[in-house]
Amino acid sequence: MNIHRALAEVQDLKEHLGEEFRGRVAYNFTDTPEVRFEGFQFPPGWKNTRGSRHGRVLFELPESYPDHPPHVYVDGEMRFEGGRPAAMAPARQDGDSKWVPLSVFPSERNWDPEANSLTTAVTQLMEVLQAPDREIPIESDAERTNDTDEHAEPSEANDDRTDESSEGSEQ
Repeated sequence: MNIHRALAEVQDLKEHLGEEFRGRVAYNFTDTPEVRFEGFQFPPGWKNTRGSRHGRVLFELPESYPDHPPHVYVDGEMRFEGGRPAAMAPARQDGDSKWVPLSVFPSERNWDPEANSLTTAVTQLMEVLQAPDREIPIESDAERTNDTDEHAEPSEANDDRTDESSEGSEQ
């Protein structure tokens, strides 16, 4: 994994999320190649078992990142309109947490390591979450920068969680 690029992309991602994102972005690439989002606001139609639209998201960066896209997981308690959409695969256990893989990049051909980044992955995640049973075309970061009004961004409300600042470790 290209750690320097991943660290730079996390910083770009935090800027992209801006102040509207009231959750927490956590990473520590020396221990695990992951970026975790706590308090991620899911679009309408999504709720967890407690009735909140806020949940956790995990990006697992493969050893070959950025040549291959991140694997995206959502909290196993999240449901879309009461059920699991086809984009969600069977759950996996991670300690006390249950994560469900979410098909954000239908194939590796949908990922261009020269044009895509973690910001692309979050934008694509939001597109898939808004219509989880529909295939969404993927834009490069450059294309998205030229046309930002069409893309929803995560989180504005802070209804059932504490406000936490972003954190990370660059050890």
